[in-house]
Amino acid sequence: MLKLNHKTPKYFLCLVLFIIFIIGLNIYKDYGLHWDEIQNQEFGKRWGNYVIQVFEKGDLSHPDITDLTFKHHDLVHGPAFEVFLFFLHDKIIDLSDSHNTILFRHLCTFILFFIGLIFFYLLGTYCFKNPWLSILGVIFLVLSPRIFAHAFYNSMDIPFLSFYIISMYTLFLFLEKKTIPYAILHAFTCAILIDIRTTGILIPIYTSVIYIANIFPDRKNQKIIKQPIKSFLVYSTTLIALIIFFWPLLWKTPFLSLTQAFTHTRSYQWEWPVLYLGKQIKATQLPWHYSFVWILISTPLLYIAFFLVGFTRLFFLLIKTPREFLKNKKPELLIITWLCVPLIGIIIIKPGSYDAWRHLFFIYPALLLISLYGLSYLYLKLAHVISKKHLIIARAALIFICIINMAIIMNFMRQNHPHQNVYFNGLMGHNMNAAKGNFELDYWGLSYRQALEFILNNDQRPNIKIYAANLPGKDTAKILPISQRKKITYVDNEHTADYLITNYRWQKRILLEEYHTIKVGNLKIMGIYKL
Repeated sequence: MLKLNHKTPKYFLCLVLFIIFIIGLNIYKDYGLHWDEIQNQEFGKRWGNYVIQVFEKGDLSHPDITDLTFKHHDLVHGPAFEVFLFFLHDKIIDLSDSHNTILFRHLCTFILFFIGLIFFYLLGTYCFKNPWLSILGVIFLVLSPRIFAHAFYNSMDIPFLSFYIISMYTLFLFLEKKTIPYAILHAFTCAILIDIRTTGILIPIYTSVIYIANIFPDRKNQKIIKQPIKSFLVYSTTLIALIIFFWPLLWKTPFLSLTQAFTHTRSYQWEWPVLYLGKQIKATQLPWHYSFVWILISTPLLYIAFFLVGFTRLFFLLIKTPREFLKNKKPELLIITWLCVPLIGIIIIKPGSYDAWRHLFFIYPALLLISLYGLSYLYLKLAHVISKKHLIIARAALIFICIINMAIIMNFMRQNHPHQNVYFNGLMGHNMNAAKGNFELDYWGLSYRQALEFILNNDQRPNIKIYAANLPGKDTAKILPISQRKKITYVDNEHTADYLITNYRWQKRILLEEYHTIKVGNLKIMGIYKL
């Protein structure tokens, strides 16, 4: 029998993390190429070469960006992670083939997500003072099918999620310690966060408001507030300096370019249609509930149930004793802010939303933390509503429900690998039937890779003509080994093609017999038509 002591959670954590890491190393090569993969790679290359240009020639003139998509991408997204990847795979390791480059990028994205898992454990332990609950939080985050799939190929939203977790943890440390080393550490993580996506400015705002509110009551005692004020000034100046340092766009005209970036983040509108509740709606005209519904239908119901308990409990405490809550529940208050402010911002500002809710992945850890709070509350509350005689049985039942639900999620992820990104919970009915025709499925086109591999495995001709319905299908060959790429020729007219492949996004009705389909459950996410 396992003997539990104060070191047991650490041993179990190491085991859990080891298993996750080994799984990641064994499956990172399985995922496909998504819609933005090549654009992200070019983004990192563009600004990586600019860095070289500045340091070698002292030339601060920006790259010539005329394409409107690039203009938007370069203003809304900082290139911190993409430039890092560029120097790794192009300058240090010198990967010349696109197959190796893309797979290496997927590996690096997973490793950063893995680091985020470690900090999520640290953050949970700081909030709950319960290592077992924090380990469960790590497992919840991994057993979130959509997040897990994106953790291998999404080099924008996943790095932002990971650094958001890291920045929130350093925020807690800085608020507690108020020392210069922690000020510099927090500034460093915040700067990288902002230089991945400008939305990261939220954490410095939280930092400033809460930090100043904490030292304000002691304003008369100069000896007490002198050090905290000095630390805050160090944080602010270091943050500004590092934001500029990690974002080459700002090197020439720092404050003008930064102002343009934040302005463009708010004003940019994506005009393409989005499938939502059975209708094709322009992204700029989507209803306020778009993101809420997506979170509700694509998050495991177990986590949603615990979240509702936790959020209701926290809201009740806030209403009942607001002053005491604000004073003694700062971690919980920050977690609620982490979750709610972006959602409220979407309703008020109304930026164009699309691609399900991947742009909001960074709030998901907050949702899980509130879920853990709800689970903890239920576990402890059982002692007050159930007799001691039946308490062990009741708590065992609660744990059993968690284990069964996690096993079901794990089985889904295993059966549908590598298409965990097309996950819907039980609200979509048996085998996710209700999602068909109502919501986007493989909107990023990851399954085009499996389509090409199926064709190559079943057609031995040396030259196969492919008509791909949209962009990711036309780029996907780049992730295949060069021996396979040579056999594929893309054509612009389906009448001259041997095969038509489509992920059904924006695809008109196809009056052809399907040669092969790729499914998640009974949902068709990729169609192959032999012409």
